[in-house]
Amino acid sequence: MDETLVTKKKGHYLYAIVSNGDSLELEVSGIAGEAVRFLSFGGIAAAVSPYPLKKIRPERKNLMAHNNVLKALLEVTTVLPMTFGTIIDNTEQIYKILDLNKDALGKQLSEIEGCVEMGLQVNWDVPNIFEYFIDIHPELKRARDQLMPPSQEPSRHAKIELGQLFDQTVNRDRRQHAETIEGVLQSVCSDIKRLEPPRDLKEVVRFALLVKRDKVDELENELVKAANLFDNSYSFDYNGPWALFNFASINLEIEATSDLST
Repeated sequence: MDETLVTKKKGHYLYAIVSNGDSLELEVSGIAGEAVRFLSFGGIAAAVSPYPLKKIRPERKNLMAHNNVLKALLEVTTVLPMTFGTIIDNTEQIYKILDLNKDALGKQLSEIEGCVEMGLQVNWDVPNIFEYFIDIHPELKRARDQLMPPSQEPSRHAKIELGQLFDQTVNRDRRQHAETIEGVLQSVCSDIKRLEPPRDLKEVVRFALLVKRDKVDELENELVKAANLFDNSYSFDYNGPWALFNFASINLEIEATSDLST
């Protein structure tokens, strides 16, 4: 197909599926400064804005516009977010998608109504993670002294064995600390997801927390209680609210055009 003809034709950039679309208005603009509107069917709606039928680049301005729309939606309704870059050919196709999926989407929206996603990341806030674990785990120190005595060059086998023991100890502590934190937060969260794998050696755990909007203050109080169970070797990074990317499960049978050549 002629690329010029494709890029001139307007499709719909899809941000999210929401409830109560008929009564919603957003002050923020969507991608390329376009206004966001709502196409409603069967009690649910698609939040969309015009966009050419071509691949959209994950540039900072586009990602920010996408996220700003989701943030604005989250303040006024229940949101099932779409991943960045979903473009639908035309209005008729969107209505068809809503019709085919209205029961499943309606059920999901009902289950997460009034909820937001909060994030929590806990790190070991220490200069040297290996030396820190040597200090707090005597069995690890004994193994190091046996396998890597200062009087001789350690063998490759000794390094591998000590590295494996170190990894096992770190992962064991991660599990124990995660369970401790979950035990404190589970009374106020509707759901808790442990996000894996760790992105950094010093990362203890990352959580996605599903919580009712009216319980966010209560969650913050419980987070203080959880943090007080740990010493200054640990840092707690709490963030949100976010759209429910880790709790929404949208599996639509659609033909997105985001794979078109640019």
